[in-house]
Amino acid sequence: SEYELYAHSAAALKAGISENAIQILAVGGLPDDLSEQETVAQRYARQFSAEHRVGADLYSAAVQAFGEKGVVDLTYLIGIYHITCGLLNSFDIPRPD
Repeated sequence: SEYELYAHSAAALKAGISENAIQILAVGGLPDDLSEQETVAQRYARQFSAEHRVGADLYSAAVQAFGEKGVVDLTYLIGIYHITCGLLNSFDIPRPD
């Protein structure tokens, strides 16, 4: 969703993610300047979104990085974004000018 990319790019900048990293993430890439946890989160979100499941090695890395509750929270959050983007796209909600 264009609106989600707009809103979360601003939030990412405030959280200290570089502009370059945001641009790479927005097209599904993996920037070099992310922390280890951020890298695991990106890989997890990307694989879960593309394949609707996560491989055992990546799941283990996510549990190591975030704990089991953190992985549940991450998975839930990814699902919420899918629903939100679907709604925004269905009603053609644009990004603000």
